[in-house]
Order: sequence, then C-alpha cells, then structure tokens
Amino acid sequence: MALVVIADGDFSLSQVLQEQLQSHGHQVLVGCTARDALRLAERYHPDLIVLSTVLPRCNVSEFYQQLRSSPNLAQTPVLFFRVHLQVAEDLSEFSHRTNTHVRGPSALSEFTLRADSLLRRKRQEQPPALPSHLIAGNLVLHTRNMSVQCNGRLVDLTPIEFELLRYLMLHVDEACTARRLLQNIWGYPPGTGSTDVVRTHIRNLRHKIEDCPARPVLIRTFRNHGYMVSSNEQSSSLEGPWMTTLAHSLESEPSQCSATAA
Repeated sequence: MALVVIADGDFSLSQVLQEQLQSHGHQVLVGCTARDALRLAERYHPDLIVLSTVLPRCNVSEFYQQLRSSPNLAQTPVLFFRVHLQVAEDLSEFSHRTNTHVRGPSALSEFTLRADSLLRRKRQEQPPALPSHLIAGNLVLHTRNMSVQCNGRLVDLTPIEFELLRYLMLHVDEACTARRLLQNIWGYPPGTGSTDVVRTHIRNLRHKIEDCPARPVLIRTFRNHGYMVSSNEQSSSLEGPWMTTLAHSLESEPSQCSATAA
C-alpha cells in the first residue's frame, strides 16, 4: 500500500482517480489547489504525487520546481496528467504527442499502469535505513532528530543545509561534484541548475561548522572534482593530484580567514 497525493482542481476527475487508486489498495489525499497539494505533500511525504497540468491559477513547471526544492519531496516521483487522462512522467512528453487522446476505460487503465510502475520503481530504489548518527572527525550528525554537533557545539542548520551535509557525510572521503549534488539534493535533471546554488550553500555551511571558513578542514574543495567531507579532519597530507591542485590554489590566496573558500 502506498500514499498518493493528487493535485487537481477538477473534483469529478480527481474523485475518479482517487477511487481507482483506492481500489488498488492505496491511500489517497486530494489537494484542489497547488497550495493545498504542497501542504499535504510536505506534511505526509507521499510515495507518489499525481499532478494535473491544468491546476487552477498555477504554473505547473514552477510548481514542479517548488516540489523539487523541498528536501522531503526532491526524490518523490511525479505523474503528470492532462485532459482525457493523458499521462506522462515528464512535461516534455506531451509536446511530442499528437492531439489524439486515449479516452474512457483505456485512459484510466494507462493511468493506473503508469502509477503502479512509478511506485514499484520507487520501492526498488528505496535506500537502506540510515544509521542513527554519522561521524566525521569532530562532526556528528544525528539523523533521527536532525541535529548536528561540531566539537561538542550544537549547530543550527537550515533543512537544505542539513540534507547537503548528510549527503556528504554518507559519502565520506568521496569527492561529490556540484552537478551530482544538484541532482541528489535539489532534484534537478542532469545538466540543469546552477552550480552557484551549491557553492553558496557550501559557503554557508562552512561559516557554521568551520573554525576558519577560508581554510576549511571539514568540507574541502577539490578543484574540478567537487566537495568532500574527510573522515579525519587532521589528515591534510593527502597525496595525489587533487591535493596538489588544492595546495597550489591555497598558496595564491590571502592568509586571512576572512577570504572566501567556496
């Protein structure tokens, strides 16, 4: 059984979809406006969001990006549908189709098949349960109460900063590119989104957890390779081209801690 949120202003159609999904054993919540649907999704964290492309007073593309900017909804599958129950997993699919729409029971059957396919794929991709806490050097992240401690000091992070730090700590000692972070934290499709978003959040994180943000030892930058949280913050003698490039770049920077590190 899965939890599905339907975002649709057409009461009669949303009722048909709700009954169809419920007949397959799913729980369904309906939001008649974009605001209601977003509120339901952020509160209940559904397994699938079914989104009408003609939601009243709503730019669907902007609403989709709003869903993807939420840490709790960034990876939630979305099934779009429009008039006559034509369905797609991406808005661009509609632009490549003719105006001949499947109607009646066939359309409802296709909707159900696509919804079940997305839910099945989500179950298969479900990550293993996270450990109760992650540790890297003097940095401790508690996954259950979403708190972070650095050198015994409680650090106040925004939700997106927490998700970013958690991802880096789950991939400790591994350089993560800005593009990879855009996809996995913000939910951007490959090749889209600005890396400035990542750079800004990394800078903000450093100002909260580093003793000297301009000379970071917890979150390091490896030019052309990405960002990495080290399992041992004292191990600054790493060998290889990444550290050589980083050392050269640091030598050319001012020595004051007020310099920019991101």
